[in-house]
Amino acid sequence: MNTLIIYASKTGTTEKCANQINRQLKNSKMVNILEQNEDINRYNLIIIGTPIRMGMIDKKIKKFLISNIEALKSKK
Repeated sequence: MNTLIIYASKTGTTEKCANQINRQLKNSKMVNILEQNEDINRYNLIIIGTPIRMGMIDKKIKKFLISNIEALKSKK
């Protein structure tokens, strides 16, 4: 199963968590949402990591979720 780990990290904590998950999975790729865009259609499983500040998720992650909602509905 191809896995994509998409994350946003301001202080590095979310990135550390994403790295730990990435090390445990085979056929996985980590992508920082701030640095690169990835075609999610190539992946079966999508893991999304985001910091939460004052009850809100990262703006880039929110924008990604909204713009890819239909494609994400068919993913695990």
